[in-house]
Amino acid sequence: MDRILSREEIAELLSAVQHGTIETAAEVPPPPSDQPVRGLNLVGGRGGLGRWRIPNLDLIFEAIGRGYGITLTNRLQRQVTVKYTGSDSLGFAEYLETIQNNSAIGLLDLEPFKSGALLIYSGELSFVLLEILLGGAIKKIVPLQRSLTSIETTLLKGLMTSLCPDLKKAFDPVEQLHPQLLKVETNPRLVNIVPPEAGILVVTFGVNLEGLSGVMTLVIPHASLEPLRERLRESTLSVELRNSDEWPSLLADGVATMPVEISAQVAEVVVMVRDILNFQEGDIIDLGCAPNVPLKVLVEGRPKFWATGGTQNGNKAIRIINRMPQRSK
Repeated sequence: MDRILSREEIAELLSAVQHGTIETAAEVPPPPSDQPVRGLNLVGGRGGLGRWRIPNLDLIFEAIGRGYGITLTNRLQRQVTVKYTGSDSLGFAEYLETIQNNSAIGLLDLEPFKSGALLIYSGELSFVLLEILLGGAIKKIVPLQRSLTSIETTLLKGLMTSLCPDLKKAFDPVEQLHPQLLKVETNPRLVNIVPPEAGILVVTFGVNLEGLSGVMTLVIPHASLEPLRERLRESTLSVELRNSDEWPSLLADGVATMPVEISAQVAEVVVMVRDILNFQEGDIIDLGCAPNVPLKVLVEGRPKFWATGGTQNGNKAIRIINRMPQRSK
């Protein structure tokens, strides 16, 4: 409890205030009327967006990376790897401020999603791809700090369009998408797919091309992905195969169509190196076996069948006699 002042102490205090020996509080000036006022969002903030997440969605993005890596490899005839590196939730206006001026920005239509999406090549990736498309060397590429020209964006448009089939294939287990590239821009102000305050998922992929690297980014609004939440949560999603029971049949079909090398062997002999060095045209090598001895048929270098030699339709051929017994392991 605070101490109560006596009458003498109160009188001394009033006298000091009247004679100015104790400074009173200075009058606070009002704030200038022209000072800008910034709004503070106490509900939506960055923290809420950062916690936005849909389970199993990363499996779809990993499939997109694998598929697009194969697509670019086939298109460019060079080894390209595209790897999903992560995702983050941001406000749309906040993200647009981070796009570099030398990036290529593709505007995607993801029907039946209500909002579109963005496909963005970083400046490093754009100039590496352009150098390859124009037949140049890619040992060391220095990205130019300028916007891409209309000719350059037209060249990149073909590579961006080739992502659409991979997008469709990756989303097929949960949604029948019909992706389409509408245009390629260089100015972020011209690609407003959602309102500035809307939340978006920024998905990044690392692209490696013969030692050179760049970044590819896929931007999808939260509103487009939200309807997939329950479907992804309730199912044990396999992006490429809906049912793991399909694996045995797929493996069996794949093995059945694999090409293998078959050879027919008459006999084996041991020859000295000096004899081989002295071989001349017309020399005869005695194989040490009868003319009608069965031939040994090798599959990928392993003996599997016995056969006899002959001709068919004017070509040399073999007839399978029987199968060799399997060796016990």
